Amino acid sequence: HIDRNGHGTAITGLLAGTGHENPGVAPSAQIIVLKALDVRGMGRWSWIAHALERAADLHAHIVVMALGGDDRSLLVEDMLEVLAENGGLAIVAAGNGGHERIDFPGYSPLVIAVGAVDKDGRIPEWSAGGPWPESPDVVGPGVDIPAMSLSGGYRLLSGTSLATAAVGGALALHVSVFGPLVPLGGMAQVRYENDPKWGI
Repeated sequence: HIDRNGHGTAITGLLAGTGHENPGVAPSAQIIVLKALDVRGMGRWSWIAHALERAADLHAHIVVMALGGDDRSLLVEDMLEVLAENGGLAIVAAGNGGHERIDFPGYSPLVIAVGAVDKDGRIPEWSAGGPWPESPDVVGPGVDIPAMSLSGGYRLLSGTSLATAAVGGALALHVSVFGPLVPLGGMAQVRYENDPKWGI
């Protein structure tokens, strides 16, 4: 796939880049690129559902979804369930709107929603999420992150998408050592049990 937007390149580089200057969190992770958005970074839920279905068919362990929207999609929910049944875990950006409710599919019980923090551990005002259960499940570094650019080199970017890539990379490292995170149908265990082995 050719990235004409730049968002996918930035996220993939942070997740698994192999450069010496700014390597990704999990540089030896195997990446499956599934394009679900257009050149403007927009798309239909049906496109995203198709990509999730393909990820499930390929038995992807970690699916990084650096995207979100206002409306709920039952089709996407169905495909997230299929993904979980195939041992996959979706890591989803909470959103950058600064509103209390996180974006869909971040508020689905079938995913891990990721908010952003800065280098001092502070949540920026634009990182979506309010009091539980409208808060992200975890947070990751998402402010002034060196990200790969389509024009070459790096540029500083901020957003919950960057945090999602960092958390996805950390989970990919976990999988590389300990194996798949989620037993079939075990998504609720990951999301709701207060078990230190799931800490990030």
